[in-house]
Amino acid sequence: MLKFLYLYLILGAILVLSCSTNQEEAVQDESQAYELVIIDSVMVDHIGRMMFTDISPDESKYLGYDQNTFDFIITDREGNITHQFNKSGDKPDGIGASLIARPKFINNTQFAVSSRNGVFIYNLDGELEKVIAPNYEIQLNVTFIGADHLHLVDENHVVTRLEGRARQDGGIVEDVNGPRLELVNLERNDFQGIVRMPRASRLADGKIFPLVNTMPFFTVSGNMLYLFFKNDDQFHVYDLHDLEKPEESYIIPFEKFHLITGKDPSNVDNAEFQFELRDIFYGGIQNIIALDDKLIVAYTPGLSDQEFVSATAGIDNSVEMFEAIEKVNKVAAILMRNDGLPLNLIYPDNFSTFQFRDAQGNIYINLESEQEKDYEVVYISRLERLN
Repeated sequence: MLKFLYLYLILGAILVLSCSTNQEEAVQDESQAYELVIIDSVMVDHIGRMMFTDISPDESKYLGYDQNTFDFIITDREGNITHQFNKSGDKPDGIGASLIARPKFINNTQFAVSSRNGVFIYNLDGELEKVIAPNYEIQLNVTFIGADHLHLVDENHVVTRLEGRARQDGGIVEDVNGPRLELVNLERNDFQGIVRMPRASRLADGKIFPLVNTMPFFTVSGNMLYLFFKNDDQFHVYDLHDLEKPEESYIIPFEKFHLITGKDPSNVDNAEFQFELRDIFYGGIQNIIALDDKLIVAYTPGLSDQEFVSATAGIDNSVEMFEAIEKVNKVAAILMRNDGLPLNLIYPDNFSTFQFRDAQGNIYINLESEQEKDYEVVYISRLERLN
């Protein structure tokens, strides 16, 4: 699995309000050390590029998605495939070109899919039960296939990311005052724009940043929403009952995380502004797992300008360039309290990414493998305290 969660570019060319902010660097709590320990695995007899995306509330089945064939795959707890179907394309019950977020169970018999055409609800036999279409024009220029951009709040509400409300002049620049996420009511069949760019974020300083760097990443846990941005070293904590402004904003205690510099808006034509390949390879959030009072984050630190030049020297092909950069821009993981205090974390050397967590606090992860396999596997891990 590519560590960028398979960046998918859909461009013609390849291209606020924080009530309180903790801006000081957090001091690492050396008294607390944890290890991500693998305790089990699930293997599926499937050839492709399947990602495991969720476990049902009763923990009897897994949901997956093949990134090559665009098939949805449902298995039992042992990994035996029970259902497999394809809903891509313009068929009557299809989602369109592709999904834009990991599909998620909303209960034991239905799952939700987010696409540029809205949120689709299917049963386990693949029958379409409902479509909630947005009441505005969706504009998606950049999508990370496999991004965790759909989260269940309760059985009647999900939060997802759909671009368009905040777009400026048809370009790839967003109005910082526009909503970043959508709260979807599955009963009333409507969308509500939520969460503006927090004032505490460096992305709200008046400079222009490409969408590939300002894309929101988030997770929901209990009554809280944790908001990150792909190339920002802060995160923001919201109460789901009051999404007008974050309760707190905190520095993320990265050891290394390269930040892109914004452009002066007086020198930028929003309608013509395009990002360059270099922009993709700054630091990047991949996904976030919430565990009680802790957050564990998968990210890539990105490359400095010199590292980028060295990694891509003599390479003209964009695919080969991605592969070369992947070798040096390794996925890392960081553990912190939900107030930003860093905690020591040991995790497997060949860690690739997080998939999801279950109700028992088990974290499903991928590990790198240099060998081609005729099966898919996800590893079940637990966060264990060492002292």
